[in-house]
Formats: sequence, C-alpha cells, structure tokens
Amino acid sequence: MVGCTAQLVLNHLVVQATGPRSARLCRLVVTGPDGNALFAFDSGAGTPPGGALGLAAAGRSFARQDVVCTLTSAWIGDLRLLSRLHGGGLQVTVQFEQQVETLSLAVGPTGLDGIAALPPAALRKLGEDAFWAGLVAALGAGRVLAVETGAVHVDYAYRADDVLFLSGRLPNFAGLDVYVLTDGAAHVARGSEAIGQPRPDIGEPPRGGGPGAPATDTHGFSVVLPMWEGGGAVTIGILKGGVFHTVFRRPLALAASRDAIFPLVLAAHQASAVPLARITRMIAPFLEAGGGDGGYEVRRRARPDAAVPAVSVVIPFYREWRFLYAILAMARNAPRDWEWVLVCDDPDIARYMGPLIAGSPEGLRDRLTFIVVRGNLGYGGANNVGVQEARSAAVLLMNSDIWLADFRCVERALAALAAGDYALLGFTLLFEDGTVQHDGLAFRRSAAFDGRYLAQHPGKGLPPEDLPPGGEIVPAGAVTGALMLLARQLFLALGGFDKRYVGGDFEDADLCLAVAGRGQRIGLVRSRSAFHLERQSIRRDAANDLAFARTLVNCERFNARWAAELDMTAPRPAVGGAPCPA
Repeated sequence: MVGCTAQLVLNHLVVQATGPRSARLCRLVVTGPDGNALFAFDSGAGTPPGGALGLAAAGRSFARQDVVCTLTSAWIGDLRLLSRLHGGGLQVTVQFEQQVETLSLAVGPTGLDGIAALPPAALRKLGEDAFWAGLVAALGAGRVLAVETGAVHVDYAYRADDVLFLSGRLPNFAGLDVYVLTDGAAHVARGSEAIGQPRPDIGEPPRGGGPGAPATDTHGFSVVLPMWEGGGAVTIGILKGGVFHTVFRRPLALAASRDAIFPLVLAAHQASAVPLARITRMIAPFLEAGGGDGGYEVRRRARPDAAVPAVSVVIPFYREWRFLYAILAMARNAPRDWEWVLVCDDPDIARYMGPLIAGSPEGLRDRLTFIVVRGNLGYGGANNVGVQEARSAAVLLMNSDIWLADFRCVERALAALAAGDYALLGFTLLFEDGTVQHDGLAFRRSAAFDGRYLAQHPGKGLPPEDLPPGGEIVPAGAVTGALMLLARQLFLALGGFDKRYVGGDFEDADLCLAVAGRGQRIGLVRSRSAFHLERQSIRRDAANDLAFARTLVNCERFNARWAAELDMTAPRPAVGGAPCPA
C-alpha cells in the first residue's frame, strides 16, 4: 500500500513515502490547490517540473512488508510558499515503479524532539548547508539544555498571514549564536539574519545573558520568520559548544496592530549599516498583508447607451475624499465626451463619495462611473480596476489631487496618441505656486539607498523654463503616473501596473520602461495647464514610516527588475539624497 507523510523541519520539507518493500520510488510530486507543482522528485530526471523545488533522496528504511523512502528539500526561504504549505489543499502523486497513487497531503510541524527521530541520512542532508549545520547536529543528537535565566524580553510581537515579527532584547545579542524557532522546530531564523539594535535604555549589560556571552552594546533585536499557529510557543535559544541552550520558550502576547513594525525597523536602518535588502525583506510581508482580495463593486455606471467616450479619466481615491469636490467641478467643465471613472480604494470613505456623486447634475452624473474596492489595492491596483471598467479606447490616469486649468494639453495628447506618434504620454505638472513638480523622470543611483536607482524629477521646485502657452510634445524616457495617457489595450496587454509594487511608488516608472522595452515611444506634453498638489491626496501617510517603508520595498523590487537594463542604457554615478516620489 502506498502512503505519504510530510513535515516541516527547520524550514525544510521532509517527505516520507511508503510503498512495497521490493519497489523503487520513481517519482513524487507535491502540488498546490491550483494544481501547480511545488516540490518534485524524479529518479530519472535531474530537473523538476517548471516552478517546482527539487526533493533529494535522504535514505531508505524498512518496516515489515514496506519500504519508507525519505526525501528532503533545500532550505525554503519563500514566506508565501511556507504559508501555502500550511493552507491545506495539497496533493501528492507517488509512483513506485508501476504503482501510482494520488493522495491528499497535510504538512505538519516538528517539535524539537522530533528532529532526533529523523533517519540519520535525513539529518545529514539537512546539515549539508553549513549555515544550519551546527543547529541540526545539536538537535539531531538531542543536545538541548533548558536555561531559563529570564534574560530574554519580548517587547513586541505581531503576526499576519502566517508571518511573525518579533522584537525584544537579549543581553549581548550580537555576540551570541541565537536562533528563534516557531511551531516547534518547523520554522527557524538565525540571529545573524536579524536586525540588531543598540539599547541605551538597558544601561550596563546584565550578566547571564547566555553561556559564555561576549560583551557587546547590541542587546535589542528584530526578526521575521514564519509562524503558522498564532497561539503557539516560541523558542529562543543559543548554540554554544555543540549544545542548544533554550533561554525562552513560551506563547507570545500578539499585538493587534502592525504600526510599531516600521519605526522599529527603519530606526535600526538609520542607526546602523544594516543592508537595505534585509530591511525590505523584513517589512514587505506586513505591507502586503490585508490589502483586500481584489474584488470590487461598480455602484454606478456612466450611461451605457451613450456614445463611446473620447477618453476615460481614471481617478483613484484613498483616505482624502474631499478632492472629489474639485474633480466634479473640473468634470463639469470638461468636454462632454469624456468619461470619469472614480475608484474608491478605501471603503471607509465610500459613504462620503456616494452621495456627492449621486447629487451631481444629471448631465455630469451620466458621465460618471463609481467603483468601490473591497479593502485597499493601492495606487496601481485601483488604477487597474478602473481601466478594466473604462469604456474608451484611451485612458487618462489621474491622481485625485490633479487640477487641469484647461483641457488643451490633454486634447493635444489625445491627437498624438491617435496619430500613433507616441504610445504613452505624460504631462508637465506644476505646483500651485507655478514651480515645477514634474517635467519628466530621470533614473539615477543613490548612495543613500545603497546605490539603488531612484526615479527623480529634474528641475523640481524650480521655475519652469520655456513652457509655451499652447503647449508642445517632446520625447521622454519616462513620466509620472500622476497624469498619464495611453491606449487601454496597451495598458491591459502589459498587465496594467505591476502588482509587485505595494501602495504606490515606482509602478509608473516600471510601466514606462516596459513600454520603451517594446520599442514604443513615450512623450511629454509641456504646458502650463496641469497642476499637482503632490501627495496631498494621501497626506496622512506622506510623512510617516509606513509611506517610507513602501518606498523602500518598491525601490528594491524596481531595481531587481530594471537595474541591469538601466546600467546598460544610461549608467550614471551614484548621487546622494532621498527619492522624489513619482
């Protein structure tokens, strides 16, 4: 009889397949609820199916008439994948020579004592990675000693989507080989992966912080790792002399809000030379949590029997709903063949927007589409929804804090788009005092951001130069998404704004580079007609740590995709300074 069990051991998947004693295990594939392969073993092929992680043979044992084959994965660092293993709905296909079975598979956690029960070959496989070899050797041999000194204090813990953020203090933390384990010993993070923080509030380091701990002034720490069971115990231990000393083992009191995460991590980044990549890995899961399921409701549509509009103006709203007054006033004066698609990306403000829209004059109301998103998709996601529901072949993406003094600049851009002169057009934007907010984007590396490329606005804050009253169109490398025109078909063909970006930042630059990568031209309409209050539509987020955390994560993701290409097309020396949000 064929069977299969699986458990997670120190972020490694360990699978044990049972089959006829004389048979050979030929193939084993673990698939997710969507049918895609997650892990695979094939005795006759070295490469697992597309997207799957390989499983390696780690020994055989015998029980009565059966053979038990053990397989192990490499270290799993993908938090989303670990969450999927916990989510259920997994299946495993096991083939022992001519016998093939497809079974449901549940992945369970492993306790500290469970590691010692693994087959020796599996332990050797887990210990092949030198980074974890010492811990595997200690736990595999059962060398665990409880040392409850009371020296560890957890100051803050928050869990979202099977990921735990833990911040606390341990005397001389930076000088110790510390490990944090959750769900028994299913998940682990090493202290060297954490962010160490000086804690001047502690004063003289207490003694007894751990066996043989050297002196250091870094006593605070913040760490992120998977945690499936929110009420389960967390183990913190120190590896010393081949023995794992557990100094903390108890359930956590979880905070109700994520708000403390970002100031904690960003303060550590400013106070020490923590690599930006580590910072972004730690904060990204908590920026992405709770963003909504992508669903939305169209509460009002522009008249469906009207002629196809010349352009669909897509405007997301988040938190600051009062800009709707200005948008409706502008729409009343706009050409009557424009459609206005208003996307409420914040359910809390829908109750204010709905009555204003319903109370608009009939001639205007017939040109309005009102959409309410479930949750918060962010700037890119809200625009994607609006474009999906737009009726025109051309879409004008507009921030809610944009004001058009007249509409000639857009009419000029529409003509250039229709003529095929440009595939995507942006606009010169002015502050309310007439100085430049945007006149095209430039990509430059920043030493303040570990040499990453930032999307910057040359001439920002300066008086505009040579802006003709009637406007002109010039070629551009990239433009801001605060006011951007392109064909709806092109936007959808590119997949809209890339979902990898959180909240808002860099998705417009990403889209421009994707358009340019297709060999299509980008233009900039230079005029004095368009004004941008910049970030006032989200001003309650603009100066806080959450907004800066989003910028860091999006910057990292943008550079992961485009830095090599930007190096080839426009290499520039690193410069200092903070980013100018697009």
